[in-house]
Amino acid sequence: MRTKSLLKAAGQSDLEVELVTASVGAGIVEAAQVLAEQARKAGVKINVRKVDSGVFYGQDYLKWPFAQDFWFTRDYLPQVANCALPSSPFNETHFNDAKFQDLIAEARKTLDKAKRYELLQAAQKIEYETGGYIIWGFRDQVDAYSTKIAGLVPSKTGTPLGNYGFAGIHFA
Repeated sequence: MRTKSLLKAAGQSDLEVELVTASVGAGIVEAAQVLAEQARKAGVKINVRKVDSGVFYGQDYLKWPFAQDFWFTRDYLPQVANCALPSSPFNETHFNDAKFQDLIAEARKTLDKAKRYELLQAAQKIEYETGGYIIWGFRDQVDAYSTKIAGLVPSKTGTPLGNYGFAGIHFA
């Protein structure tokens, strides 16, 4: 297996890490367990540590070396502003890439949609290749409703329509 040989070449053939998680969204803890199973096949031992959400978002939030979280859907630029720049309030992975930052700054001030699309594509490629997130899936969720639809009830989470997520999971 290529992963095992790469780990061995990097001096990490017995890699063991702790993944901190909490029940902060439907399926999150289970996804951590699946990742641990998959990593074990590659020779990496992931110890999943589930903590209470108050502990997860407590004093060590943004300090966990390897942790799991989730974000509701939003457009890419607002997402970047929240979590992918050194100035972001929730830069969970401590991502800091000058070229990425330049592309985002340029995209923010570009009115031409085609040019902004190119800039964002380049930024997303950098974030995908060198960023700290492991994207395991995208949840289906209801983000609009009509009075013609019956059965919708207020979300227990306080998030609008939050009861209706994870109808299916799309793995990247």
